[in-house]
Amino acid sequence: MTAPSSTPLSRLVERQMRNWELAKAQQTDSPVLREQAVHHFIAISREAGSGGGEVAALLGERLSWPVFDRNILQVMAEDDAVRKNLYESMDENDRNWVHEFAQSMFANEIPRNDYFSRLSKTMLTVVRQGPAVFLGRGGSLILPSDCGLRVRIVAPLEYRVTRLTSKSEISASRATAILRETDGKRDQFIRSHFNVDPQDPYGYDLIINMERTSPGAAADTIAAASRARFK
Repeated sequence: MTAPSSTPLSRLVERQMRNWELAKAQQTDSPVLREQAVHHFIAISREAGSGGGEVAALLGERLSWPVFDRNILQVMAEDDAVRKNLYESMDENDRNWVHEFAQSMFANEIPRNDYFSRLSKTMLTVVRQGPAVFLGRGGSLILPSDCGLRVRIVAPLEYRVTRLTSKSEISASRATAILRETDGKRDQFIRSHFNVDPQDPYGYDLIINMERTSPGAAADTIAAASRARFK
């Protein structure tokens, strides 16, 4: 295995790849069925400042699943050494499946140097290796929906502004501007790549209003929903 660049995130990815290798070595009578193609996953979409990141982290702890957020996925998709190690960790069947699925997404033409194509193949590689929680980056639209639970974390703008101002020394007007800008960028990412409305409730299996629950309770609700879905 080629040593990836030495950053905290790249080391985290390397550790996760070792965990996958150990899991494969211990897997004797329950490999992923080829007709199933991928392991179960939970893809979380969230409004800025709603607490989706905290919910995802707690959910990963509840299920003992790794959590892949934007920063980790960006390292996996853009760092050449990390990406090489990731693909080398797969066998030929896995690599062929990822390539064929990605090819179907891009109408038989996979852009070689496009960030979105690398991101898509990275997510597909992850769920081919083991169960995972994804935070943002269009996971619910990239990955096979029949194997995953698609969750949307929301909260009223006033609630999100209060959360942000309580954590940082900024005014309510500045917090409002930051949240709206972040939401706009996330929505644009989804619209530009998938041509869908990320706020459409029919695109999710579960929507949670964080004004009415705690991050821990939200994580428990999602974990229960995933167990019921994947039993």
